[in-house]
This record gives sequence, C-alpha cells and structure tokens, in this order.
Amino acid sequence: MKSNIIIYTNDDGKAKFAKKEVKKHEPNR
Repeated sequence: MKSNIIIYTNDDGKAKFAKKEVKKHEPNR
C-alpha cells in the first residue's frame, strides 16, 4: 500500500521514502 510510505525532506532538500512502521526518521520542522 502506498499509504504505508511517507515522504520527508532532509536538510539537503532530498526527498527520502520511509515506511510508516519505521518512525526513526521523523521530519524536523
């Protein structure tokens, strides 16, 4: 399911894909 994939951008501005199950990498706003 695409819903299980979240997109967040790093400080570098690169979009990375991570599974919702893994919340180790959360977007810092």
